[in-house]
Order: sequence, then structure tokens, then C-alpha cells
Amino acid sequence: MGLSGVVLKKKENIDIKKIINDIKLATIKAGLQFRMGKEWKKYEDGTYDYLTVNIANTFEADNQQQILLYVYGKSEDIYDSEYDWIIKEGRLNQVINIEDFSGCEKMLLEFIYEYMTLNQNDIFWDEMEWFYEYKDIQSIYNQKFDNDWCYKSPQKIDAE
Repeated sequence: MGLSGVVLKKKENIDIKKIINDIKLATIKAGLQFRMGKEWKKYEDGTYDYLTVNIANTFEADNQQQILLYVYGKSEDIYDSEYDWIIKEGRLNQVINIEDFSGCEKMLLEFIYEYMTLNQNDIFWDEMEWFYEYKDIQSIYNQKFDNDWCYKSPQKIDAE
């Protein structure tokens, strides 16, 4: 099993329709393809609990480079205090869960950069327990590509 990550957003800024549109736009700007999966948990009022999205260089049968995203809507029942260490009382909630991106580090960086360009207050956090703000992602993106960028602390990357 590979490494996963999440995009965090302040709870008061969560709008799933905007998130989906921003994912589509970021995917296009990154030169990737977007495919929405089956709509999961759609409520009568048209809002979602969550849905799935795949992004890839291509969806041809022989392509092994795809990233699965779970996109979450706003829930009044959830408050992730788990991430308060990043922004004290920031009310950060997972809005995108990025499954196993190992082997897709360049595609991930291209997507995250374009997404965070549209959402500069969001934060990318990975299972290495590191978080990246927009300025970190922008710095990484503007350097010579390092396949291990997401396996290093952003502070170490900036020092290189």
C-alpha cells in the first residue's frame, strides 16, 4: 500500500460544487484527464456526502498512472480537531482524500499545484505527517522536479 494524503479546508469555506469545479479546472490546467465516479450519497437537496473522482494522464487501458480522489461535502456533524495543530482552532476538514499516489508523484504535484493555485488557503497533508501550504507547493513546483518531494518535509525542500 502506498502513501495517501488529504486536502484540508476551513469548514466555513466548504462548498462541494466549487470543489468539484476546481478539481476539474486544476486537472485541465495540469494537462490531466478527469473522470467522476459513481455519485455516492447524494441527498435530496442535491448536495453530496462524498463522491469519487479519478485523475490520470490518460484513461487508456494500459495506463497505470491514475489517482483516486474521494471528495467530501460539508457535514454539520463533523469537526476535525485532529488538524488543529496545523492552524489552532482552524476547523480544518478533509475535503479531498487522495488515495495511494505512490508512483504518481509528478502527476500529484501538477494537480495539487493547480488546485492550490485556485484555493490558496487550503492545505495538503500527507501520511508522512507533513503539511504543505500553497507557498510550499509553489516553491516545490518551481524547482527542478524531485520525485521524492512528498516524502520530505517542506522545510527541508526549501533549504535545498
